[in-house]
Amino acid sequence: LDAIGQPYCNDETNSDLRFTRNRLRHELLPRLAEQYNDRVVEALCRLGTLAADAQALIDKHVQAALEHSIVHREPDLVTIDRVKLAHETRFAQSEALKMIWRTQGWPEQSMTYDHWRRLA
Repeated sequence: LDAIGQPYCNDETNSDLRFTRNRLRHELLPRLAEQYNDRVVEALCRLGTLAADAQALIDKHVQAALEHSIVHREPDLVTIDRVKLAHETRFAQSEALKMIWRTQGWPEQSMTYDHWRRLA
């Protein structure tokens, strides 16, 4: 931000290594740059862009599958034609259930990978 003349505020927690984000920024990324790839930040940004593009494609596919699979929707209940959804891969099934969950505004904090797989 200094280089482009952008004002900023330096929060005292930014250097506190008890926080994972700071250990990543101050320890892991410099070590990766030094020992593996001096352009690691650029590589991670590219990877993030690719992941976002892939997720957009997945979301489009899953949305189309849900349009054919959801039978009924209420605030506390979504009825799915499981036979139609069964034609999707297990991954797409899990993503469809996550999409329904988020659309309904149901809490996800306690949902793990295993929960989604079992639900699918």
